Amino acid sequence: MSNHKAIVRQDVERISEVSRTWIEWGEQGLKTLVVEVTFDTDPNSIDFNQAALDQIEKAASAPTLTLASRVGRRR
Repeated sequence: MSNHKAIVRQDVERISEVSRTWIEWGEQGLKTLVVEVTFDTDPNSIDFNQAALDQIEKAASAPTLTLASRVGRRR
């Protein structure tokens, strides 16, 4: 099994309140990034952390830059 992780997953894992992430495969090959956090996700809880959820959302939805090099030129 490969240890390579997508850039977006690495970015999410850098958030201190994230304890781990993994990918789950759904129907029709749909991939879901699952994020485990160190706080309660119930908005009514005293341990709820909206700022961390906002960071996770921002990291997960940020566009990534892909660099491609051209080996040859077309004429």
